[in-house]
Amino acid sequence: MPYSYSSNEENYYGGFETREDAVAEASKELTHFWTGKNRITESPEEHWYAVDWLEYVSETEEYSLECAQGWDRSTEDQREELEAEVRMVMRRWCEKHDLLPRFYHVEDIVEHKIDE
Repeated sequence: MPYSYSSNEENYYGGFETREDAVAEASKELTHFWTGKNRITESPEEHWYAVDWLEYVSETEEYSLECAQGWDRSTEDQREELEAEVRMVMRRWCEKHDLLPRFYHVEDIVEHKIDE
């Protein structure tokens, strides 16, 4: 997992193979900095859940009527199938429009102070 460094603990730079590589690069210009592990962000489709969508539909005016009660009789297996199919479509759409994340989250942050 790549590592990066920051001079302000907010903006991180680099994709170094090891923390030591990030420290070596940062210490060329900085005496006080932070390093951390880069965690790749999940693709957007991984955040779509059938149960959330079904709940949303259930709360719309037409589906929240008394006569519509119990309309969702889907099983867990059916919801998993729906999630897989919808996520594939969402993934293709994100790829087609170049909307996949190109950012990462930084974890396991360590502060470094180099004596001058």
